[in-house]
Amino acid sequence: MSALRLGALASAMLSVVLSALLLTACGSTPQRAPSRMQEIAGSANERAARALHRGDLAQARAQYQRALDAAQALQDPTLAGAALLNLTLVAARLGDLGAAHAYVDRILDAPARFDAPLRARAAARKSLLYLDSAEHDAALHWVEVATAQCAEPCALAAALDDTRAFVALARGD
Repeated sequence: MSALRLGALASAMLSVVLSALLLTACGSTPQRAPSRMQEIAGSANERAARALHRGDLAQARAQYQRALDAAQALQDPTLAGAALLNLTLVAARLGDLGAAHAYVDRILDAPARFDAPLRARAAARKSLLYLDSAEHDAALHWVEVATAQCAEPCALAAALDDTRAFVALARGD
């Protein structure tokens, strides 16, 4: 074979190998841009957090509700759970304990939808709602529910112990 033909053959083989490498790189899974609903949920959460920080509870509630609506449209239980916990906090600060309980109950009443760590946080939040209402037996019940849902080592353990201590102090124990 002539040197010219060997050079052409080598060049052709190199071209095939490089093309294969490029196609392989193009065939890898690209990072997907967030969907419109994910953007809505994220921006609503950010606006709600800023509103909460400046004390605008009505705006915080509206934006957390918008984030919840987007999370439900996405069928994302993690985002929905976070929005429900935030709505619980805002409703409690507004003095709307009925709404606060209703928000947290949406997590607690759907164990197939929400994971155990989120249910533990929801139960802990419910215990605080009862503590604020001086319903000590109910507060302790929800502390125990939270403890049962929380995997070891439980990230909520200190907060749950604090709730138990507050109940003991309130009772004069």
